[in-house]
Amino acid sequence: MLPNRAHYGRAVQFGWIATAGLIVAGCSSIVTGAGQPLPVPTTAAAHVSSTGPSPTHTPSHTRSVSTRSASATRAAVTTVTPTSTCAPVFYGVAGSGQGPQHPLSGARPAGVSGTDAHSYGTAVALLKTNLVKLANYQLTTRPISYPAVSLPKWFGPDGQPTGLDASEATGALALATKIRSAEQGSCLGRTVLLAGYSQGAEVVIRAVNALNTAQRAHISVVLFGNPSYRPGITGDYPGTVSASGVRWSLSKTGFSLPDGVRARTLDICAPGDPVCGMSPAAKTQAAVLDYLTKNADTHALAYAFGDANYANLGAQFLWRHR
Repeated sequence: MLPNRAHYGRAVQFGWIATAGLIVAGCSSIVTGAGQPLPVPTTAAAHVSSTGPSPTHTPSHTRSVSTRSASATRAAVTTVTPTSTCAPVFYGVAGSGQGPQHPLSGARPAGVSGTDAHSYGTAVALLKTNLVKLANYQLTTRPISYPAVSLPKWFGPDGQPTGLDASEATGALALATKIRSAEQGSCLGRTVLLAGYSQGAEVVIRAVNALNTAQRAHISVVLFGNPSYRPGITGDYPGTVSASGVRWSLSKTGFSLPDGVRARTLDICAPGDPVCGMSPAAKTQAAVLDYLTKNADTHALAYAFGDANYANLGAQFLWRHR
């Protein structure tokens, strides 16, 4: 269930929209009000030493995030034992109009600092806040600074979404570069945890695809409102959305994670989110646009301000699959 719209206000900027047969990606959430803090399991800190995982540390992959998430995600658990003593590193990617290159605007969830909300966007910032607690603060965290262009800058003079495509490519390059750097030298085999929202979800996917097999081996991923969402595959959550993301719906193409990483991925699509679950009944461009705009609040509010605890669930998933 989403927060009461009158309490939070309406999202005033919605990122995904279809115009003249073109598809574009991302969204920024600008709302008023405040969310509620999410619970953090009290047993998580026992899994972390003061120096990070040891070479013989075996992650608790066989445990589900919860009974509910285990059945819904259908994720094939893959055991990956870290080979580095370096602390895990987390990279978060904001959606369109969010992130370090944009002014901070709107409310933030309770417990999330203004700095984090600005750097990561509200949904990823809330996940990061919970993840740091699960790691007993033994975790390196970094936002990815990239243009994350807002709607007016998506289109070039020819009407093509060149601004959006360039924005995602820039973000993917920045993230892939940071991952490669984090796994160098004595940190080879380091655990890398990733999260992205909306346009940022596609940045994460594109960055992972730019890595080689060895660099992907210790990566786990959480995606919120993924425009390239596909139903019925490993990691989908809560598993009740039967439609594909808007990118697939209109352009018949999208971005997919490699199978090995997909087995360590939680791809969260909130029911009613038109970005990751476009209505199959929307057969025309006008119908798609109408569905997007009418359901904008779900995409903007569900992951950071809804009561389904998606951000906390994502944090638990990443920590259990490290």
